[in-house]
Amino acid sequence: MAFSTTNISKTKATLFPAGLLSDGQLVGIRNLILVSWHSQETDKLFQLYVEGRWAGVTSHPNQRMLLVQGEHNHPVTIEVIAVPIEERDVDYAKQLSIFEEGHGSHAVLSWPRRGDLPWGSRANIYWDEGKDGVIDYSTPLASQPIWNGLIEKWGWGMDTFGEGDFGYSGTGAVGWGKPLRKYA
Repeated sequence: MAFSTTNISKTKATLFPAGLLSDGQLVGIRNLILVSWHSQETDKLFQLYVEGRWAGVTSHPNQRMLLVQGEHNHPVTIEVIAVPIEERDVDYAKQLSIFEEGHGSHAVLSWPRRGDLPWGSRANIYWDEGKDGVIDYSTPLASQPIWNGLIEKWGWGMDTFGEGDFGYSGTGAVGWGKPLRKYA
Protein backbone atom coordinates (compact mmCIF):
# COMPACT_ATOMS: atom_id res chain seq x y z
CA MET A 1 0.00 0.00 0.00
CA ALA A 2 1.64 3.20 -1.15
CA PHE A 3 -1.08 5.62 -0.09
CA SER A 4 -1.21 7.57 3.15
CA THR A 5 -3.89 9.31 5.23
CA THR A 6 -1.80 10.26 8.27
CA ASN A 7 -0.74 13.78 7.17
CA ILE A 8 -4.19 14.90 5.99
CA SER A 9 -6.37 16.94 8.33
CA LYS A 10 -9.26 19.40 8.44
CA THR A 11 -11.13 17.85 5.53
CA LYS A 12 -14.18 19.92 4.71
CA ALA A 13 -16.93 19.26 2.16
CA THR A 14 -19.40 21.95 1.15
CA LEU A 15 -21.96 22.43 -1.56
CA PHE A 16 -20.22 24.15 -4.48
CA PRO A 17 -21.09 27.84 -4.14
CA ALA A 18 -22.72 29.59 -7.11
CA GLY A 19 -23.39 32.76 -5.14
CA LEU A 20 -25.01 34.28 -2.07
CA LEU A 21 -28.52 35.59 -1.48
CA SER A 22 -29.09 39.00 0.11
CA ASP A 23 -29.52 37.37 3.54
CA GLY A 24 -26.13 35.63 3.23
CA GLN A 25 -27.56 32.20 2.43
CA LEU A 26 -25.46 30.07 0.07
CA VAL A 27 -26.78 29.24 -3.38
CA GLY A 28 -25.22 25.96 -4.40
CA ILE A 29 -24.99 23.96 -7.58
CA ARG A 30 -26.81 20.65 -7.22
CA ASN A 31 -24.66 17.51 -6.88
CA LEU A 32 -21.32 19.36 -6.88
CA ILE A 33 -19.27 19.18 -3.69
CA LEU A 34 -16.17 21.28 -3.04
CA VAL A 35 -13.77 19.26 -0.86
CA SER A 36 -10.81 20.99 0.80
CA TRP A 37 -8.18 19.75 3.28
CA HIS A 38 -4.84 20.57 4.90
CA SER A 39 -1.67 18.56 4.44
CA GLN A 40 2.09 18.95 4.88
CA GLU A 41 2.76 16.57 1.95
CA THR A 42 4.71 18.35 -0.80
CA ASP A 43 5.67 15.51 -3.13
CA LYS A 44 2.36 13.61 -3.46
CA LEU A 45 -0.95 13.99 -5.21
CA PHE A 46 -4.30 13.53 -3.49
CA GLN A 47 -7.11 11.20 -4.47
CA LEU A 48 -10.71 11.61 -3.33
CA TYR A 49 -13.16 8.78 -2.77
CA VAL A 50 -16.90 9.41 -2.38
CA GLU A 51 -18.99 6.53 -1.02
CA GLY A 52 -16.19 4.07 -1.74
CA ARG A 53 -15.68 5.14 -5.36
CA TRP A 54 -12.73 6.99 -6.79
CA ALA A 55 -14.02 10.50 -7.51
CA GLY A 56 -10.91 12.38 -8.63
CA VAL A 57 -7.24 13.20 -8.25
CA THR A 58 -5.42 16.52 -7.89
CA SER A 59 -3.15 17.74 -10.67
CA HIS A 60 -0.41 19.34 -8.54
CA PRO A 61 1.19 18.44 -5.15
CA ASN A 62 0.21 21.86 -3.72
CA GLN A 63 -3.48 21.53 -4.64
CA ARG A 64 -5.67 21.23 -1.54
CA MET A 65 -9.20 21.26 -2.94
CA LEU A 66 -11.14 19.39 -5.57
CA LEU A 67 -14.63 19.56 -7.01
CA VAL A 68 -16.43 16.20 -7.11
CA GLN A 69 -19.91 14.94 -7.87
CA GLY A 70 -22.05 13.62 -5.05
CA GLU A 71 -25.44 13.87 -3.42
CA HIS A 72 -25.73 16.71 -0.94
CA ASN A 73 -29.12 15.97 0.55
CA HIS A 74 -27.87 13.14 2.77
CA PRO A 75 -24.57 12.34 4.51
CA VAL A 76 -21.86 10.90 2.28
CA THR A 77 -18.52 9.36 3.16
CA ILE A 78 -15.55 11.22 1.68
CA GLU A 79 -11.95 10.09 2.07
CA VAL A 80 -8.83 11.97 0.96
CA ILE A 81 -5.57 10.03 0.54
CA ALA A 82 -2.06 11.03 -0.51
CA VAL A 83 -0.44 8.95 -3.26
CA PRO A 84 2.94 9.04 -4.99
CA ILE A 85 2.78 10.99 -8.26
CA GLU A 86 3.58 7.88 -10.32
CA GLU A 87 0.56 6.09 -8.76
CA ARG A 88 -1.97 8.87 -9.41
CA ASP A 89 -4.09 6.57 -11.61
CA VAL A 90 -4.18 3.60 -9.21
CA ASP A 91 -7.63 3.01 -7.67
CA TYR A 92 -7.21 2.20 -3.94
CA ALA A 93 -10.92 1.89 -3.16
CA LYS A 94 -10.69 -1.79 -2.16
CA GLN A 95 -7.79 -1.15 0.24
CA LEU A 96 -9.56 1.64 2.15
CA SER A 97 -11.19 0.25 5.29
CA ILE A 98 -13.51 3.21 5.89
CA PHE A 99 -16.00 2.01 3.29
CA GLU A 100 -18.02 -0.86 4.72
CA GLU A 101 -21.21 -2.45 3.49
CA GLY A 102 -24.19 -0.44 4.68
CA HIS A 103 -22.09 2.56 5.71
CA GLY A 104 -23.69 5.58 4.05
CA SER A 105 -26.25 3.49 2.15
CA HIS A 106 -29.26 5.26 0.75
CA ALA A 107 -32.04 4.82 -1.77
CA VAL A 108 -32.98 7.27 -4.49
CA LEU A 109 -36.66 7.23 -5.44
CA SER A 110 -38.01 8.84 -8.57
CA TRP A 111 -41.24 8.81 -10.54
CA PRO A 112 -40.94 10.12 -14.10
CA ARG A 113 -44.74 10.21 -14.58
CA ARG A 114 -46.48 10.71 -11.26
CA GLY A 115 -49.31 13.07 -12.27
CA ASP A 116 -52.10 10.73 -11.19
CA LEU A 117 -50.71 10.33 -7.67
CA PRO A 118 -52.62 12.61 -5.25
CA TRP A 119 -51.05 15.53 -3.34
CA GLY A 120 -49.79 14.31 0.04
CA SER A 121 -48.96 10.81 -1.23
CA ARG A 122 -46.00 9.07 0.38
CA ALA A 123 -43.80 6.17 -0.68
CA ASN A 124 -43.09 3.67 2.09
CA ILE A 125 -39.84 1.73 2.02
CA TYR A 126 -39.77 -1.81 3.44
CA TRP A 127 -36.91 -4.27 3.73
CA ASP A 128 -35.92 -7.75 4.72
CA GLU A 129 -34.53 -7.02 8.19
CA GLY A 130 -33.74 -10.64 9.02
CA LYS A 131 -32.24 -11.23 5.56
CA ASP A 132 -34.31 -14.40 5.34
CA GLY A 133 -36.46 -13.45 2.34
CA VAL A 134 -39.44 -12.24 4.40
CA ILE A 135 -40.32 -8.56 4.17
CA ASP A 136 -42.29 -7.05 7.06
CA TYR A 137 -44.89 -4.74 5.49
CA SER A 138 -46.36 -3.66 8.84
CA THR A 139 -43.65 -1.13 9.69
CA PRO A 140 -41.86 0.88 6.99
CA LEU A 141 -38.14 1.48 7.27
CA ALA A 142 -38.73 5.01 5.91
CA SER A 143 -41.45 7.10 4.35
CA GLN A 144 -40.78 9.63 1.59
CA PRO A 145 -43.19 12.29 0.25
CA ILE A 146 -43.81 11.85 -3.49
CA TRP A 147 -44.31 15.57 -4.11
CA ASN A 148 -41.61 18.00 -2.92
CA GLY A 149 -43.90 21.00 -3.23
CA LEU A 150 -47.15 22.31 -4.65
CA ILE A 151 -45.50 23.62 -7.83
CA GLU A 152 -44.56 20.06 -8.81
CA LYS A 153 -48.12 18.83 -8.50
CA TRP A 154 -50.19 21.61 -10.03
CA GLY A 155 -47.98 22.98 -12.78
CA TRP A 156 -46.75 26.35 -13.85
CA GLY A 157 -49.04 29.10 -12.62
CA MET A 158 -51.53 26.69 -11.02
CA ASP A 159 -50.14 26.39 -7.50
CA THR A 160 -51.65 27.96 -4.38
CA PHE A 161 -51.02 31.69 -4.31
CA GLY A 162 -47.95 32.56 -2.25
CA GLU A 163 -46.75 28.97 -1.88
CA GLY A 164 -45.20 28.29 -5.25
CA ASP A 165 -43.17 30.02 -7.92
CA PHE A 166 -45.06 31.36 -10.92
CA GLY A 167 -41.80 31.73 -12.84
CA TYR A 168 -41.02 28.02 -12.50
CA SER A 169 -40.74 26.21 -15.83
CA GLY A 170 -43.15 23.47 -14.77
CA THR A 171 -41.15 20.73 -16.50
CA GLY A 172 -41.71 18.37 -13.59
CA ALA A 173 -45.38 19.24 -13.19
CA VAL A 174 -48.60 17.87 -14.63
CA GLY A 175 -48.76 20.74 -17.08
CA TRP A 176 -49.50 24.38 -17.53
CA GLY A 177 -53.09 25.23 -16.78
CA LYS A 178 -54.25 21.77 -15.74
CA PRO A 179 -55.94 22.17 -12.32
CA LEU A 180 -55.65 19.53 -9.63
CA ARG A 181 -59.21 19.95 -8.33
CA LYS A 182 -62.52 19.63 -10.10
CA TYR A 183 -64.90 22.45 -9.36
CA ALA A 184 -68.70 22.03 -9.30
